[in-house]
Amino acid sequence: TMLGLDELKRLVGIAERAEAVLVVDETYRDFTHTGERIPLAATLSPSYGIYSGFELCEHAAIPGREEYLDSEKYEIKVRDWIAPGNITDVIARVNRARQGNRALQQLTNLRFLDVDSEQLLAYAKWDASRTNCVIVIVNNDPFAAHEATVLVPPDLFGLPEGASFTVTDAL
Repeated sequence: TMLGLDELKRLVGIAERAEAVLVVDETYRDFTHTGERIPLAATLSPSYGIYSGFELCEHAAIPGREEYLDSEKYEIKVRDWIAPGNITDVIARVNRARQGNRALQQLTNLRFLDVDSEQLLAYAKWDASRTNCVIVIVNNDPFAAHEATVLVPPDLFGLPEGASFTVTDAL
């Protein structure tokens, strides 16, 4: 089932109140195999996982099911990890961003941000000292680029009203 932004926010709220871990499985959709959706799973939670072969964009499904046809559940498979079309570079960049930002290594520091496009999802994470703050903006449309304005409340990062800050693209 594909979740909309409101439903995802509702589920995150339930998980936070219950002090539970929310597992979002987004790997079986055809369009997730181009690498665009990796940042969503990798930044919403301090831990994420991918199936072996995902890096090579293997995604043939069992007909009528959201399950890989030739997954490692059923066989040991020798793979060419540098085959053309792989997304290992995207995964490596995301993992470097995760390792370099303490805010992405925590679970209970998530706030969704207002964005004026239904195609984009925006949220912020920060560490306890608020010296490491991360804004994540994810395009939910794998086929087109989108623009939007994201409202970032300065108090979220301990800044006074009207303060400016520098944003660096980590990917």
